[in-house]
Parts: sequence; C-alpha cells; structure tokens
Amino acid sequence: MASEILRPSAAGDLTQIDDQYPATGEHWDKVDDVTPDDDDTKVYNSTFPSNTTRTDLYTIQNSSIGAGTITKIRIYARWKRSGGYAYAIDFWHKLKTHDTVYTGPRFDYLGDYVYDYWEITTNPFTGGAWTWGEINALQAGITLQYWKGIGVSSTGHCTQVYVQVFFPPGLATTTTDYATSVEAAAASLNGTLDGDGGDPCDCGFEWGLTTDYGETTSTESKETGETFSQAISGLVGGTAYHFRAFATNATGTGYGADKVLVAGESTFPTDTVARVSSIRHIFRPGLFRMQAGLGDLGFDVDVAETTVRRELDTAKDVTAGVGYPEILEVLGITAEEFVERGRKRTRKPLEFPAYEEQIAYEEWFQKQMEELREMGWKG
Repeated sequence: MASEILRPSAAGDLTQIDDQYPATGEHWDKVDDVTPDDDDTKVYNSTFPSNTTRTDLYTIQNSSIGAGTITKIRIYARWKRSGGYAYAIDFWHKLKTHDTVYTGPRFDYLGDYVYDYWEITTNPFTGGAWTWGEINALQAGITLQYWKGIGVSSTGHCTQVYVQVFFPPGLATTTTDYATSVEAAAASLNGTLDGDGGDPCDCGFEWGLTTDYGETTSTESKETGETFSQAISGLVGGTAYHFRAFATNATGTGYGADKVLVAGESTFPTDTVARVSSIRHIFRPGLFRMQAGLGDLGFDVDVAETTVRRELDTAKDVTAGVGYPEILEVLGITAEEFVERGRKRTRKPLEFPAYEEQIAYEEWFQKQMEELREMGWKG
C-alpha cells in the first residue's frame, strides 16, 4: 500500500494548549518535525485547575498525489506525560472536516514519548471514502490533559503530529537496459526501476526466443531509482533472444521495452540494427571526425582539440530520430570511452604541426576501427 505523509503547515481553527517550547513562533511549528526532537520543540498544558484539557488544531500540507482511491488515513502524535502526579495523563487525536471536529479514542500514559495513531477509513461526516479535496482541507490536532494534586502536577506534552494518507500504488515503470557478459551460453540481463508507484516492487525479467518470452527470472525487491540484474543460462550460441524487464507492486506489473541479445555477440536493440556497416574519417587541424553507419542508422563523432588533449565536442544525428546516445548504447560504450583509448597516443598540444597531429589521429583512428571490428563491424 502506498502512502503520503502530510505535516502541519499553519495554525488551524483552535489554539488552546497553554504553552510551547521554545516560546517564540507558533504551536504548529513545534510539532511539524520530520524527525522528532522530543523536548527540543513541543506544546504542553500547564493550566490550573486540575483535570483540564486543551486542544490544538493544525492546518495540514496539501497532498502532492491528488489521484487514486484513498483507503484510509491515520493521524499520528508523539506525546508523553511529565510531572510527579501518580496518575496517567490522557491524550486524544482530533480532526476537523466539513466544519465539524471529531475526537479519536483516549490514550493514557505515565511515561516518556511514544507514538499513537488514530485510523479513520472513511470520512466521519460523509460516511464515504475520503476525497483528495477533503484531505487538502483537513485539520488535524491533539487534546492534552493537565492534572494537579497537592503539591504535585502532571502535564501532557506533544512534539510531533502528522497525517498519513494511504492509497493503492500506481503501476510501476521500468527500463530494460542492455545485457552484459553476453557469452555463448549465458548472459546477464539488466534493468532500472524508474518509478515504484509508491510501493517496493519485485523486479525481474521475461526472456525467450520470441516476444512471447516464456521464461521468467527470479525477482528482487527494489525501489525507485535502483537497478537490478539476473543471470540467464542455457543459451545457444548465435541465437537471438528477446528479453524485457518487469516490476510488480500491489497494483499490477509494469514492463520495460523489448530488447534482443545474440548469444555470444554484442547486444543490439532490434534485429534490423545488427552490424556497423560503414565508417569513414575526416581530418583537419584541430578537429577529427568519425562518421559511421550502424545498420540503416548513421552518426557523427566529432573529437575536438580543446586544451592539451582531444575531447568529445559535439555529436549529431545523421538519420532523423536516431540519437547519438542510442548508437553508443548499442556499441556498449560511453562517448568518453569511445575516445578515451585514443587519448593515450594523441595528447598533443594544438600548436603541434598539422602533419604530426594527423599521424597521431591516424593511430587513434586505427585503434577505433579495431574496437569496432570486435563489436561486429565487417568492413
């Protein structure tokens, strides 16, 4: 179940509790802590006569969700009894909705700070499920008691109040990353959980000879932004296998895009993008350019002399809709990695004669061609 926590953001319609610590500011900012600081900021009662109760209501932050069915809410408070009177102090949660104040069950304590919550599954005014508009208009609060005996007293203290709103998680979103460690009989499948929908997800992969897949890996629990991997085996060298990532939460299963690996070969995104088909290079002093084709796609790589070494400067599309980053992903290397291997031989200042620059570039270019041939270029 997904949830969102909403904290006090302003005073509500009641501010009755006698005291606050520190004395400056307002009551609501003494109980809005993300991490409780207990006696460092708090509200508390100290009113005579004995057996007196006082209530605060706090305006709550608006929700950032605003969609989906709300299954329940909980109002939390962290409070304690302080003082020498031998009896427990009573505490209550409060809420205000539709201009009506409601009181939760009574709690009583003798000791130090503890958490209690009041769970409300339906709006007590309407009798129906909470709406996001009602949540945004909600006020939540507390009632604290004060007891005084002969020469002794006990007071209720509160250091934290918040509302937790529960709702079904959204469908997870995930990315199928390229396979690594591709061998003739085994490979590692990789994915990224882009969004868990508000709930931890069981993440894994489907794979097989077609987009019907047929095989499913083990899963691992992940949250938004985390990556996951699973090894598969039993592959046949030279055979293409489809795979995609998936992530399952309480709402359902979200899938990444289909990708293809060829057992024993580099990984390519589709069957039509399978080989580096053409390559040429252009040189002029201070700028080296490699132009390559991958299947029916094309890209340019510009390597510019900037300081004392050649850097990747610009990269652009040759075929509309085909991004240079996607091409590098197919090759399994980053832009920096693409030129890094050549830098060891080309770290020459710009003032070097053009002829010497070209010799250095030719060495670098040959090295890149060797790399591309290893990746499947047949030129």
